[in-house]
Parts: sequence; C-alpha cells; structure tokens
Amino acid sequence: QNHIKTQPKLRSNKQTYPHNHHMRLLILLVLLCTLASEHAFLPSPPPSSTRRQVQAGFSSRLLSAPDDPSLPPQAPAPTLEDLKKELELSRRQAIAVAVGAPLASFGYYAYRFTHPTTPTAILQTLTVSSPTFPSALSSGRPTVVEFWAPWCSSCRRKAGSLASWKRSHPNVNLILVRGDVSDDLVDRFGVDAIPHAVVADARGVVRGECIG
Repeated sequence: QNHIKTQPKLRSNKQTYPHNHHMRLLILLVLLCTLASEHAFLPSPPPSSTRRQVQAGFSSRLLSAPDDPSLPPQAPAPTLEDLKKELELSRRQAIAVAVGAPLASFGYYAYRFTHPTTPTAILQTLTVSSPTFPSALSSGRPTVVEFWAPWCSSCRRKAGSLASWKRSHPNVNLILVRGDVSDDLVDRFGVDAIPHAVVADARGVVRGECIG
C-alpha cells in the first residue's frame, strides 16, 4: 500500500509573528522622519534648474498679450537671484523647524517637571507661601487657617479651589498647615481630625472652627 507523505502545515507569519505589522509601521515612520530631516538640510538646487524656472517664467510672459489694455498688469518674472533667495529662505525655515521642535518639546516637559500641578503640590505651595499666624492676626484682615495632610482625599479635591479662592480674596489671610506633623498651631487648636479649619475675624478673635 502506497503511503502518501504529507508535509506538515506551516503556520502563517501572522500567527508566528503577530507584531510584524507594528514593526513595519515603526520602520516606515523612522524612514519618513529620516527623509524629512535629510530634506531640511539639502543644499539649494543647481543653477541649471533655476535657469529653467526663469526661462519658463519668461516664456509665459511672451505667450500672454501685454498690449491688451483690458488685461491687468502682470508681475515681472522672478530673477535668478530672487529664486535663490526664496530657496535659501525655505531651507532656513525648514532647519529652524527641525531644530526648534525638539527644543520646544524639551522645554515644555522641563517646565512641567519643575512646576508640578498635582493637588499635593498645590497644597504644599500654599503652605510655604502662607503668612505666620501672629502676623496674620495683627494684619487687620480676617484669617482662615486650613489644616491638611497628603493622605486626605478631601483636602486634595479642594486644592484647586483653595488656590482660586486665595487669588480672588486678597483681603483675607489664608494659612495652610500640615495637620499630620508636629506644629504649634496643631497643638493650640487640638487638631485630631483632618480637614480642620479655623476662622478668625479682623481683630484676631477666633470665631469658629470646622471639622470635616
């Protein structure tokens, strides 16, 4: 009896290498970026091609009817020097874009790194910029003392509101104090729960406290 040998079926490349499609897209993107950067640094076209452009401009002028008074006056054809200046300007603009884009991106991320906008960072900034409690009571303005902690979710949620409130109420002293660390104000007001707020009037008299 004849035995027919069959070759085992090979798995397709799509099953063996599912990431081939992504690799092709990545390689194509790298090639496009390389071509774009090389195009930005290409020298100006040779004078022969520029002369052909100038000759084409002169030919188009000769084919028109300049003697017809009904036609609007045509602009003069660009000279060889004008085309060279335009090409040089385009090349410099392409170089400026190729160099400026990475620098702008680096500057943006550096600024975001040095100026964080997380709720905890906002609360910490308000804490550092807060006046002292004695100077606030003697300023002749109302004073609000807000005790907070980094683990306090309620404190983090109102961080942006506190910053906006401080900007819109310059005649009120806002003091932020870490309530989870040892501090004179924490001991003075017996802070055992956070958030905890204390309100004093313009004469420095404490008028009320709010917990929670």
